[in-house]
Amino acid sequence: MNKQIVVILSILITLIALKLAVQPYIQHRSANRVVKSVLNYWQSGDLLSAIDYWKDPQQTPPIYNLTSYEITKKEFSKENKTDYAKIYVDADFATEGLLPSGKEWVFRLEKTRYGWKIIGFHPVR
Repeated sequence: MNKQIVVILSILITLIALKLAVQPYIQHRSANRVVKSVLNYWQSGDLLSAIDYWKDPQQTPPIYNLTSYEITKKEFSKENKTDYAKIYVDADFATEGLLPSGKEWVFRLEKTRYGWKIIGFHPVR
């Protein structure tokens, strides 16, 4: 009987440890996937599909001329039980576009009950 309790406790401790170790990794990949999806939609000129990833669709910038990008840095934080992310991107836009090319930009994301949503996109100063 004591061996069964020890085995069950060992399994429970292992499962809890795995959840604590794996969950942040999965959350970070999910936020990164949102940004990559938006960047790919911008590259293909599909603005309507990109709108779905914004918390407030009216905040979506009218980007249709992204030529290339590279994700350079990711930061994650938690405030008042809400998860936030900042994902930095070097972006190049076509010369006739509204946004300057060759700058670093940051996506700000918030974890909602519907998944990660973008709450901001602006150049890094």
